[in-house]
Amino acid sequence: MAKLFKRHLLEQIRPWLQTHEVIVILGARQVGKTSLLRLLQQELKDDPTFYFDLEDTFTLSRCQDVNRFLDYLKLNGLDESRKTFCFLDEIQYHPDPSKFLKLLHDHHPYLKLIVTGSSSFEIRRKFRDSLAGRRITFQLHTLSFAEYLEFLESEYAALRAGLDWLQASHQPEDFKRAHILTPTLLPLFERFLIYGGYPGIVTHPDRTLQQDRLREIYNTYVQRDIKDLGRIRDPLRFSKLVTFLAVQAGNLFKLDETAREVGLDQRTLSNHLFLLEHTFIITQLRPFATNLQKEITRMPKIFFLDNGLRNTMIADFRPLDLRLDTGLLAESAALGAFLKSNGRFVKFNYWRSTQAKELDFILTREGRRTIPVEVKYRVNLKPEIPPALRYFLKKWPAEQAFVFTKDTLHWADFQGTRVTFLPLWMV
Repeated sequence: MAKLFKRHLLEQIRPWLQTHEVIVILGARQVGKTSLLRLLQQELKDDPTFYFDLEDTFTLSRCQDVNRFLDYLKLNGLDESRKTFCFLDEIQYHPDPSKFLKLLHDHHPYLKLIVTGSSSFEIRRKFRDSLAGRRITFQLHTLSFAEYLEFLESEYAALRAGLDWLQASHQPEDFKRAHILTPTLLPLFERFLIYGGYPGIVTHPDRTLQQDRLREIYNTYVQRDIKDLGRIRDPLRFSKLVTFLAVQAGNLFKLDETAREVGLDQRTLSNHLFLLEHTFIITQLRPFATNLQKEITRMPKIFFLDNGLRNTMIADFRPLDLRLDTGLLAESAALGAFLKSNGRFVKFNYWRSTQAKELDFILTREGRRTIPVEVKYRVNLKPEIPPALRYFLKKWPAEQAFVFTKDTLHWADFQGTRVTFLPLWMV
């Protein structure tokens, strides 16, 4: 069996193993959901566990109804006096998962149910209100850079894991350690920027094999999630849309213009975007506004959740110094890191003024505390506070602001705001 590497999401899941709620783990195909279940099985080696892959039709038949499922467990040694953990992989293939899980949850409290799904829209369609209050949901993303180093079994993984970018400006030792690590980690981080964080490609040393594996991930996604679950009749037109979005990623998204470019009516295009979001391929970044209605109606930006998959769609894996989209790759990696930050933020936006001043991200923490962020991935960047950031802070004061760079470390105060310059690999 291939070595199983721990994922940081485990820390969030562990406390819920001893509760009665159904644990639901969502994530794109190939991000490591099955491996995460196997890791949990290993940690629960002193408890009875069962694993079911519902993508396998024979296994799915055992789970069609509660009685047949329980009969199978009893034939394989179920002891109702002990807590038993049941892992159900790819639950979206069950014809009625909501009823199935509800009955098991309500009438068989000795069973702890942990399920995964690759398609949140399919699960949302099949999970009715009957599971309200009975489940806790987590999302597993592709690897963060810290996890990427752990998968490579890098000697620097532990040093990187101990750095917290939100606290860095208040911890001089972190600044010193980051300065020492930056020259060594930059080549690894720039490879991460290009090839992304799908676990199955990280441990492949050959870059051609990595590219082949990424194409395979996308093709499998189209065949299973798009054709089967999404019921897309024209997968070639769908792929044309995905390629167009990959080229235009990070720009203001205009529905009507995109529909004309890819030859789709706006309703079909909206459905395709919904599908891409809920199968964890893209995310829409909305503009920051104090008026929620304006935030919803103004033009979003679209980002891919993994740079490797995005680069697959445009067939471009060239080094950063030969590319014109390095800034976009850096912004996408930053957004991915924020999304993987274990619930530290409640909302993510970009900001653009009527005078076209713009900041890459506005992160919102609990209590509506905002953290403006600018990404300037350049070598030896002069640590001057960007004009747009100054403008924003005058209008919306904040305790902290960040400028993420290639290798600059610095901090400054601006009207009561601590502005910290850090290498992007620290996020």
